[in-house]
Amino acid sequence: MPNPLGLSGEPNQSALHWLPERNGCKPSQKVFELTILGVCNRYLKKMAADAGITKNVSFHSGRHTFAVLTLAAGGDLYTVGKLLGHTSINSTQVYADVVMETKVEAISRISNYFSNL
Repeated sequence: MPNPLGLSGEPNQSALHWLPERNGCKPSQKVFELTILGVCNRYLKKMAADAGITKNVSFHSGRHTFAVLTLAAGGDLYTVGKLLGHTSINSTQVYADVVMETKVEAISRISNYFSNL
């Protein structure tokens, strides 16, 4: 079964550094059984509720948030697309459009600020 995150191979050792303790579990053991999207979404909704988050969360919204935040932090479109498992840069372009709208809004606020002085 393909990895639901679209990643292949072993995790990067520097990424493993940030994971919490696994209470004696072997690195090859799964933390969650997430082979079905519905199961993943159920876990996410429960974790959100337990954390007091009332916004609707899903695997899709998590991928979207990851992509937008990575691009906003300066990540390039090609790398974000590869991390998301996209085969076409056109699929990733959607996230860049969201980031561009945010940049345009920020510039507009600056312009409005100076026009009111």
